[in-house]
Amino acid sequence: MLTRAAVALGGAGAVFLTVQASDTIEPAATADSDIAVFRGLEDLRDDAAGAASRNEERDPDSETGDRADEPENPQATVLEPPSGEPASDDDASEDAGDGGDSEAEDSAPARSVDDGPASSLPGGFPAIDGCSAEVPAEGSVANGQLSDEQLCDVGDGHLLRSDAAAAFQAMAEAYEDETGRALLKCIGNTYRTYDQQVDLARQKPGLAAEPGTSEHGWGLAIDFECGANSYSSSFYAWLDTHGQQFGWINPSWARSGGSRPEPWHWEFDPGLVS
Repeated sequence: MLTRAAVALGGAGAVFLTVQASDTIEPAATADSDIAVFRGLEDLRDDAAGAASRNEERDPDSETGDRADEPENPQATVLEPPSGEPASDDDASEDAGDGGDSEAEDSAPARSVDDGPASSLPGGFPAIDGCSAEVPAEGSVANGQLSDEQLCDVGDGHLLRSDAAAAFQAMAEAYEDETGRALLKCIGNTYRTYDQQVDLARQKPGLAAEPGTSEHGWGLAIDFECGANSYSSSFYAWLDTHGQQFGWINPSWARSGGSRPEPWHWEFDPGLVS
């Protein structure tokens, strides 16, 4: 005969034991068998209790059921930024701003004649590149006796006093911007030495200025070509309209109706742009 005995073992669940007994049980043998059975049940209960205890100690996150490894002496971890940590957005903006200022200055556009004073010359016009000549003090040099150090070459060997040269250069830029043509190509004569004035007076008596009195002898006059011999030419009209803002004028005696009409003759008057 088969007999099933159930023993409640708490959280471990029930353990069932099947015991086979003979149909004929002797009293003494039955007592011994019962004792053996109950001793076996106690052993099973103890084993089940031990298993339940071990289940409680297992790591619930471990798929294998094994206990998770833990550091013997856990320490708080302090993270320090590396020495080469990138700058923040604000710092990068400031750096970018500083470099941007140096690059703006290095690549600044060329000054135009309307940008304001850029030199100590009358009108503040930029000096001719490579020419450091200064305006001679009044009475320090005679007409037609200026040295190369007191004159500036505006191109093609045409010499003018430094202030007149700077003003001409500015006017030439304006002329080219508006017409697309080079004003330099329209220059006929500029500075004349005293000896050149003497020679011209001999060639054109009564027409050329008395030697030593011409504005050409101060490096302050230009005789233009390009149709400048007519008061009705478009070239004369442009000079007459724009020249004065650069200090260049067709003087009254040379204008139409003047004492000696010369539409090609233009003089620089620093007082007009000072």
